[in-house]
Amino acid sequence: MKKQVRRFAHLLLSLMLLATTLLGLAGPAAADTVVSNGAVTLKGTWSFNCETGVVGSGGDIFWDQLTSTQRQMTPKGSAKIVNLGLVDFNTIDAAQLASYQYATAPIPGNNDSTNQLVDNDVFAVFTNDGDYAKILVVSYGYDLSIQWTTYSPPASTTTPVTGVSP
Repeated sequence: MKKQVRRFAHLLLSLMLLATTLLGLAGPAAADTVVSNGAVTLKGTWSFNCETGVVGSGGDIFWDQLTSTQRQMTPKGSAKIVNLGLVDFNTIDAAQLASYQYATAPIPGNNDSTNQLVDNDVFAVFTNDGDYAKILVVSYGYDLSIQWTTYSPPASTTTPVTGVSP
């Protein structure tokens, strides 16, 4: 009887370990690798580099001023973007960023009711260097006050999903 109880206990422990491994509960996930983060003012008609935090030429996104009221956030080069809306900036991690569907279509930022880049809006960028950035619009205007965090891709991710936004 003792032998059967030990076998059952061993079998039960083996099944629990297997289930834990299969469900990804074997331990804490590796911490996200932050490339850069901070806050900056993105001036109208200027670009922003999500890896370096530099506002100027080049970069991953361009705060385009088409007219005095028509504006848009445009990805540059091979970068892609997606607007996430009014979500909690602090809870978005690298794995979530890697799961979004990115596109080359600009995000409307017009100075009217069609504006999607309102205060507290969050959008994501798949950068020219292959990293993932989350950007919070702190204050909207001709110049945007933004906060950002850029992550290296999670270990299990190589390229973003492209297509329609969430």
